[in-house]
Amino acid sequence: MTMDQTYLVDSDVFITAKNLYYAFDICPGFWKSVVHHHRASRVFSIDRVHSDLLAGYKTEDLVRWVRNEVPKGLGTFPVAHSIQARIGS
Repeated sequence: MTMDQTYLVDSDVFITAKNLYYAFDICPGFWKSVVHHHRASRVFSIDRVHSDLLAGYKTEDLVRWVRNEVPKGLGTFPVAHSIQARIGS
């Protein structure tokens, strides 16, 4: 990951990672890395992605991760509000 780039990720990034390559019990470092890079202002998502991920079963690893580990700001891309205002929600 280039340190000067910012990434906006959607629900599929998280769901596919969990289901195919980076299950929580196999690769917990991936999930820690997502949080780390968010805190370094390099990885973001939008509030709808946050809501989508929380819509799963409460016992799923991904839902528990979002509830317990993900900083609130991960679902708030810094320019998302200005983009939404221009194109409509």
